[in-house]
Amino acid sequence: MNVGYAISLAGGVLIIIGSLLGMFGMFYFGWVGGWGMMGGNHMMGGWYAWPWWSSGMRIFIIFPIIGLISGILVTIGAVKLRSSADVSTWGTIIIVFSVISFIGGGGFFLGAILGLIGGILSITLKS
Repeated sequence: MNVGYAISLAGGVLIIIGSLLGMFGMFYFGWVGGWGMMGGNHMMGGWYAWPWWSSGMRIFIIFPIIGLISGILVTIGAVKLRSSADVSTWGTIIIVFSVISFIGGGGFFLGAILGLIGGILSITLKS
């Protein structure tokens, strides 16, 4: 098994999971991130106090979306590493989108780092 493939695939999956969790957090908890006074999503917290979608903060949903797209492209690049002869191109794509994924959190940052390592290994080893 190609080491660059395995590491890049793990990084891409982590980036996707981290981005989906970021989107879930924005939608479910609201931008405030509070649960309200009595422990629920009511009174002065979460959805009702200052929902992110009715404020200028809704533009920040773009960050997990960029992370999700980057994670998908890192995962596609990792799969193409295994089946394609053009390892340098796919390794470069993995590196570029791993760096871009830092905008969306980079899959707990570990996913982006794994993607970088996997892309570099695939270019240098060319196996």
